[in-house]
Amino acid sequence: MDPSYDRLTQYCPVRRHLEQDGFDLVSRLAILTDRLMRAMGQDGTAFADLKAECVCIRDEVIDARAKLAAHRGAHGC
Repeated sequence: MDPSYDRLTQYCPVRRHLEQDGFDLVSRLAILTDRLMRAMGQDGTAFADLKAECVCIRDEVIDARAKLAAHRGAHGC
């Protein structure tokens, strides 16, 4: 076992929740990006709506990463 292993920080439930939120958002963004690519040249309204949704999800991903970084910095995990 690694002597630097700390169970409390390795399995921090807050960190795990923040990481899961980020993962879920990135997964949603990947799906939306696929739909966006399929809408190109087909439906201008759907493309514009999907593009706006992608921008919102991207902003949420950025926010989630910032929250995770802040938690890691404050908590050390």
